[in-house]
Parts: sequence; C-alpha cells; structure tokens
Amino acid sequence: LEDALGFVRALALRGPLTLRTNTLETSRDALARRLLAEGLPMGSLLVVSLKGTQGWAEALNAQGVRAVAYGGKHGAPPESFPPVDANHVRVTTIMSAKGHESPVVFLVGTDALDDIDWLMRDRPRKDARETERTRRSLFYVGSTRATLRQYVTGHQRGRFVRVAAAYAGRISGTTVTDHV
Repeated sequence: LEDALGFVRALALRGPLTLRTNTLETSRDALARRLLAEGLPMGSLLVVSLKGTQGWAEALNAQGVRAVAYGGKHGAPPESFPPVDANHVRVTTIMSAKGHESPVVFLVGTDALDDIDWLMRDRPRKDARETERTRRSLFYVGSTRATLRQYVTGHQRGRFVRVAAAYAGRISGTTVTDHV
C-alpha cells in the first residue's frame, strides 16, 4: 500500500513547507514532531480530520503529545470540546470543528475528501454536483480554522493536498519543494 503523505504549511513570511512521508505511521510521527516544534501551549494546537480522530489522538499520545479526540465514532462528545485553555492537543472531526478556531491547525488526511461516498450514503441528494459541493465545503471548514498557521496533510496525489500546495505557493510566491 503506497501511502506517501505530505504536509503543506501556508505561511507567507517563510514560504510553504511540504514534508513527505511513506507511511501513515511515519506521518503521525512527523505530525507529533511538528506539533512540538510549534512551541505553543498544547491547547493552542488543533488537529482536524474527516474521520479517525481517535486513531490520531492515540498516535500522538504514543509519541508523548497529550491529545484528546472529540467527535467521531470513538471520541468524546463534541459538546465537551474545550474552545480555550485546554491542557492537551484537541483532535476533532471537520464537522465538529465548525465554529472553532485555534492559532495553529493541522488538517490531516485531506486525501480522504477524494472519496466521500460513505458520507453521502444517507443524504437525500447523492449526485455528483452535491458530492463535489460537500467536498469543497468540508475542505473550506477544515482549512479556515487557523488564526496563525495552517498545515494540510494527505497523500501527495490527493486533490485537495495539491490545491492547498498551489494556494500556498501563490501566497508566498514560491514552489512547495521541501521534503523530509
């Protein structure tokens, strides 16, 4: 299973940064390192995912980064999500992140937006236009939660990862080329 994941940081002052890894496990290790490298209080960091929040929180905890999942199938109830003053990294679904902000946000697993058929099953309207509208809406919510810095992760061939890299390049006037 090829799982080359990339990180894109859109930051106009230093330019965007892409970190590519070969496995989901390596990606989670890289995420833990990036979270710690920010040097901010844990409550200032937010990880947003389409699904699998508990897996991301467990992986971060295993790397020594205190994290709690909110929302999703196995996370704490979304209404218990602390908007400020948390002593841990908050990991939440895109849907539960709506209305919340954080100085630094990691939108992880963005390539999952390429296949949201599982999410559209129960919707009354399931045509291609509605699916695309839902994809864009989810990406918008996930990528607009940051007040200082936004990271976007996902398979380097994922559509929205490429979109984020293109926007980051336009903002900074550079090409996203840094690799790990």
